[in-house]
This record gives sequence, structure tokens and C-alpha cells, in this order.
Amino acid sequence: MSLLKILVTCYVLATVSAQTGTPAGCPLTLVTQCPAVATPAPASPASLGSPAATTAPGSPSPGTAAAPTSGSAGAAATVSGSGSTALQSFLQNDLGRTQATSAVKVSLPYSGVGSGQGQQDFLSRTVNYGVSDIPFTTAQYNALGSRQVLQIPAVLNTVSVFVNITGVSRLVLDPDTLARIFLGQITSFGDPAIKALNPTLVPPTGNNISIITRADNSGTTALFTSYLVKASPSVWNLGSGLSVNFPTTVRGVTGTNSVVAGLTAVGNSIGYATSGAGEAAGLTEVALRNFNGQYLTSVQANYDELANQLVLPAPTGDWSTVNLTYVAGNATFPVSGFSYYLLDANQAANANGALLKQLMAYLQTPEVQANAVIGGLRPLPATINAAALRSVAAIAAPATPDFGLAFTKPANAPIVTGGTSG
Repeated sequence: MSLLKILVTCYVLATVSAQTGTPAGCPLTLVTQCPAVATPAPASPASLGSPAATTAPGSPSPGTAAAPTSGSAGAAATVSGSGSTALQSFLQNDLGRTQATSAVKVSLPYSGVGSGQGQQDFLSRTVNYGVSDIPFTTAQYNALGSRQVLQIPAVLNTVSVFVNITGVSRLVLDPDTLARIFLGQITSFGDPAIKALNPTLVPPTGNNISIITRADNSGTTALFTSYLVKASPSVWNLGSGLSVNFPTTVRGVTGTNSVVAGLTAVGNSIGYATSGAGEAAGLTEVALRNFNGQYLTSVQANYDELANQLVLPAPTGDWSTVNLTYVAGNATFPVSGFSYYLLDANQAANANGALLKQLMAYLQTPEVQANAVIGGLRPLPATINAAALRSVAAIAAPATPDFGLAFTKPANAPIVTGGTSG
């Protein structure tokens, strides 16, 4: 089969996967041809570095995940990642194309398993890097001890509230009303509190609100509930985090693909998702009230205004202090955050450390950042991109070989759209 036919076949399978929810592993595992099976088996502990506190001569230093080495001449250099499903479409599509055209044969598998699992996979050295929609908490950071970990901003990730109400193309909700809905205290879109904010709203009668949330450990949930904690402290009483104990009347699902599918299929419904995911599905985005009292959707926000007021830590510092949720500004979107690449700073003893560092640098290039919008995400503001590149420069890794990672946009094959959030 010609390379062109192989690539087209892989993208068709990826598109079907995105539309149906069935796995299609081609974009993840493509090296020189499209295999018949999807996900690569986890690397052995020996190939990823030992968690032992001491280091034997010639072995990776503590905290360094050594990528799987080639078992025979011509085998692909491999760097694996897992975590946020917010970046799943973006990474799987881009990395699939990149590994097919790299100067040196590489394999760049990525698994969208959610932010919480991505953090755990990285900490346990199951993968070379994790991806999370929130940074490590201060407690998690302190628990790292002497392990020098980089949390590199990947993309800007905003979380929006979406509704599916027949005939309704705009809805505004203040934090207290939104909190009461997700607490199950408001059960109808005809509730006086909602009507007061939306005087022209004509909701359907006879149907209660169907609430759809994430049931897995999700950075999306963490960002959404962080907004409610800060903006509605007198009403919201469930706290914030990767998961919270929503009322039993709420329908919890795994992955934002499932949230978006549920909202699309069920009328009179409300849920939260990565902004681009709901936009791609044609759902109605709720205008939320920001810190300055302005109601706006994610597409109306000014993200430079948000980024310019941030004070960033050192590359291996505690990034839990970086807050983008419910901050001052007339045009700041109130439920915003960075997704992060999590990796060990010391890759000097990693057989594929050079590939990992080059991959991180490649993901910060203007072409790749601009392509994030296709996955339902937003590029990093310029000041944050510059900080991310400084973090990449802090990775201790061999300079060679040069893997020639370069952005490639296919001429004939479609890119899978509709990023999901993890």
C-alpha cells in the first residue's frame, strides 16, 4: 500500500473514531504503516526508570523516566504520554502526522485518560510525560521531594457551560443561579431566578432540567468547581477538585465526548465542557458573569488581558499559585486555565531524552499552537508561550540525534475536530 493511501486510511479511521467513540489506534501508533490494532502496551518499569531512591551506576537518576529503547536496529524511538482528554484530538492528530514525517523513525503514542490519571501515570513513571488541565496542588508538589518536575503550559483551556433548550440561542446565568442548578435546587429553566436574568426566555414546559457532569477525575470539573467556589461562596457547598460529590439526580459520564453527546441528545439539558468541544457540536454556550460583573462567552473574552496579570513561578516551581479562574478584568473569561505537560527536568540518562525535549519544543512552535484551535482549544498568549519555552530550555537532555520534528498539515486528509476535556 502506498504511503498516501496509508495516511488517508489512518485519518478516515481517526475521523470515524471521533464521531462514534470507537477506538482507532492508527494516529497513535503509525510509524511506517497503519497497524490493525490500536493502543500500544505499557512500557515495562525497566524502560521507564525505577522509582528507587538510590541510583545504580549507569542507570537513570531518580525521577527520570527513561523512554523505551529500541530492541533492534531500525526500531522507532518512543516517547509516550497520557492524561487530559482536552488535548486528545489535538495531540493524536498532530503527533500522528509528525511521526509519519520525522527525519528519524519515532513513535509518539498518547492516551486520553483524564487529567487525574495522567498525573498518576507520570508520577508512577508509566509514561514519559503526563498532561493535566490543572497543575499539581501544593501538597502534591511538596510530596515530589527532590524530584525536579517541570509543569510546562501546553495550551489555554477554557471550560464553558452549555445548554440544549429548543429555540434558545442565548442564556445568561450568574454564579449563584448556576450553583443552585448544579446542586439540584433549581429544576426548571422557567425558575424565577433564571427568568429574572433572561426576561425573554420561553422555556419548554413540563420537563425538568437534565444535568450532565463528569464522573471521572477531570481537570474540567476542577476548573468549573473552582469558579463556583470563588464566585458563589454563599451557595456552592461541594468544594472543588478533580471530582466532587454532585447530587444523585445528576448524570455523571466519563470524558467530555460523553458530556457533549449527552447534551446533544437530551433536550432541556445543561452541562460543562471544554469550550471548543461544545462549540464544535453546535450547543448554546451560556454567558457567565466574570469578576468585573460582565457576562460573556468564551469567544468574547480577551485572553491577553488574563495572561498579562499573571506572576509565573520558576520552571520547576509550584505552579498551583497560577490562577486564571475568576480574576479581574472586563473581558476575562471566568473559567480559564492552562493545560500542562508534566515531565522530569533531568532527562540526561534517558535513552530518548533528546526526543522528549525536541517534542516539547516542537509543541510550542507557532504552527502547532495555532493548530490547537482545531482541537477546540486556544493557543497560549505570547507571554506564556515564552515562559513555556524557557521551561523547555531547562530540560537536561542530549542534543542529538536531531529527529527533525516538523509540523505537517495534510493536503487531502481531514484533521479530526472537536477537542474534549479531561
